[in-house]
Amino acid sequence: MSLDILFTASTYRSVEHARTMANSIGRIRGRCELVLCGPIRSEIEDLSSMSEFASLVSPINNSYACRAIAALYAMREGMEPAYLCSCDDDLEFTAESADLLGELDRAQLETGFGVATFNSSSHNYEDMPGQIQERVGDTLEMGWLDGNSLFIPWDVVLDAGLPDSLPTAPLTYFTEVEYQHRVRVLLKRPSVAIIGKQAYYRHGFRPASDPVTNERADRAGHAIEAAATFWREKYGVHDIGVGDANNYPALLETVRAAGDRANQHLIFEGLGPPDWDEIIAKMMAGVVVL
Repeated sequence: MSLDILFTASTYRSVEHARTMANSIGRIRGRCELVLCGPIRSEIEDLSSMSEFASLVSPINNSYACRAIAALYAMREGMEPAYLCSCDDDLEFTAESADLLGELDRAQLETGFGVATFNSSSHNYEDMPGQIQERVGDTLEMGWLDGNSLFIPWDVVLDAGLPDSLPTAPLTYFTEVEYQHRVRVLLKRPSVAIIGKQAYYRHGFRPASDPVTNERADRAGHAIEAAATFWREKYGVHDIGVGDANNYPALLETVRAAGDRANQHLIFEGLGPPDWDEIIAKMMAGVVVL
């Protein structure tokens, strides 16, 4: 099944945000699909009853594993999007989002990007001069893109895999950095921010009074620890602060030194492209499709 954009989002204690996101996707011109995946069955059942999109119950409470499972489901079902968007579940698309597909196509022609994102209500990339490497039209080549939305050409997914994670932690910070470095090293394709508008979509943060806000704040320290463990287990990094953007060039060289080993995903128990059939069989075991 041919698609323009496939959105894959992990959801956890976020029914209202995920519902808002699902309802807003129709504002984007083109054929778009959404696959939501999360570990709490009652929430997924609730979302499934209110949306025409696929909803999956994951046996794993891991944000990037849930995003990956959603993409693997799409592969299994024969979906062939032009772009995958691996994203958070609290995005809201607006009238400013209508031309996302056209902007991606234009940026692909101009830059040949491997990973792209857009200015949003939470990130204006023009305000990050230390990270800007080059400007091409209404795009900026960046040293780092935030993981709240990563738009990836489907051929890049098939060749370089998906954002990875420490499988034993619900949340791992700074893995989007590893993925963008991996795509740069293996495919020689840059990461770009599309900047023609102030905000192409809303990225909705919860109010401070929301109990999930406090829970996620409590988990932040664990996610930072998970990041250090992730880089240590995958690349043997012991003495580089992986959360410091000043160290991203050193991390890029670490990924470069690993070569094709960078494609061995921790969340896939060491598997990676092109072993998609084996990965799908392993990761989809125990997943419930609603």
